[in-house]
Amino acid sequence: MNWNQTRLDGRLPVTLRTANQVKSVLRFCPADQAVATRYAHYM
Repeated sequence: MNWNQTRLDGRLPVTLRTANQVKSVLRFCPADQAVATRYAHYM
């Protein structure tokens, strides 16, 4: 987690907000392509 970019007054916790951002990136991957499973890949 990047605590420098954390909004303390946000609606969602930083972990859920980051998961949503990763989901928005993975949306553009083709279905037959292998995706990285390590969280650090998306940082």
